Amino acid sequence: MTPNHCINSGGDATRSDRVILRVIALRSGGVFEEVTGVEMAPINTHFLDESIKKENITIILGKDVFLQIFEDAHKSEILKRESVRELLKIDDLTHKEIQTHIEKIDELLSEQKKLSEDFIPNVVATFVQSLASQGSKSASKNETDEIQEIRFRIPSEKISQSNVNEIVKESALRLKEQLIENDKQILSHESDLRKKNPQLKIVEPISILFCPKCHVPFYETTPENEKLDQSKGTNLIPPGATKASPALIMRLSGDIYRQKVLWGEFKDARKCASCHDEVTLHKAEIIPLHKMNPNISDVLKDNLWLEEYIAGIFRELEWETWTSVQVHGTSGIPHQVDVLAVNKRGFVVCVECKNRDTMPRKDVMMFAQKRFDIGSHYGLIALTGEFPEPGTGDIVHKNPALYSITNMYEKTKEEIIKEIKNSPLGSI
Repeated sequence: MTPNHCINSGGDATRSDRVILRVIALRSGGVFEEVTGVEMAPINTHFLDESIKKENITIILGKDVFLQIFEDAHKSEILKRESVRELLKIDDLTHKEIQTHIEKIDELLSEQKKLSEDFIPNVVATFVQSLASQGSKSASKNETDEIQEIRFRIPSEKISQSNVNEIVKESALRLKEQLIENDKQILSHESDLRKKNPQLKIVEPISILFCPKCHVPFYETTPENEKLDQSKGTNLIPPGATKASPALIMRLSGDIYRQKVLWGEFKDARKCASCHDEVTLHKAEIIPLHKMNPNISDVLKDNLWLEEYIAGIFRELEWETWTSVQVHGTSGIPHQVDVLAVNKRGFVVCVECKNRDTMPRKDVMMFAQKRFDIGSHYGLIALTGEFPEPGTGDIVHKNPALYSITNMYEKTKEEIIKEIKNSPLGSI
């Protein structure tokens, strides 16, 4: 246990065991003001354990208000990033016109990742499996056109490494075409978003490199495949043999399944996994593509973008806000609060933000308990969709301390502000 120490407001403490502490007083006339070091003098801290060290804490003091807020330094830093601020400048960010583009970009990028990592190994796998199952020439109704083509083109008794290389090469060519088309769609969606804010940067450039001879992408060394025989690459026929049984090919093909496509450039010459040529960077075939801006990825996680967007609306209505914080309840239990808002009259609102239909009845009941324990005057549930269960909205409507704004996916920012102003929150 550490002895009592006076804590000066507004900065890092001079000792390593002191807490970063801000105290904000709600003055008469509705003015928020940080308490000075002199006024802080009577406040002492008692460290009961090591967990309190290096916390970012804000204490709100008012006539009828006392709130202890633990801020998340990492999330606060994310929200300060330039590309994140540009995203949050879009007025109707929750509206489907905007969200459809963002969701489609995310979907296309996921598809791009799956194509690059799984496509070639999957084609090799289907090639091997189709050969292994060639008991007859009849095609299964579940077979793709590619598998049927392989089945009828290469009889099992003629399996050779050249057969494998040919299929891998053709698969890689299709992969390139798909990635390029996929990237065009990504840029098209970003272009539509930038009409709302020309400074917005949802994606950023990245490249994928292919062998100029056989058009197979280069693979990286990862913990999963670093022990593999990289020199073997996609050789599925034992050295010295001209052909092999389907069962042996299936066993030998495991190496390529576990390899990961290399994204970005490389410094030293790399050996192609298919033709084994040594290729330098300036000789490699570079396909320019795009990936999600990592800052945008960070703010899209866990609905942080939605929380800050709602916080911004409250700030426009002249509320002081804190985004994604923990607030200690009267029970002593810390509660995760998406948005905490305090107005000049000392009224407190806690907001629960949910993207799409993800607020079942049990979560509504837990939120009502959280609001009560925090001592918040009102609780607002902000949903881009609707309540997923019938009657859940009635629970909210029957509780005078709860209010909900639903279906923000269909509403503009102006409509959301109007709804807040016309709710009980607009009269406090």
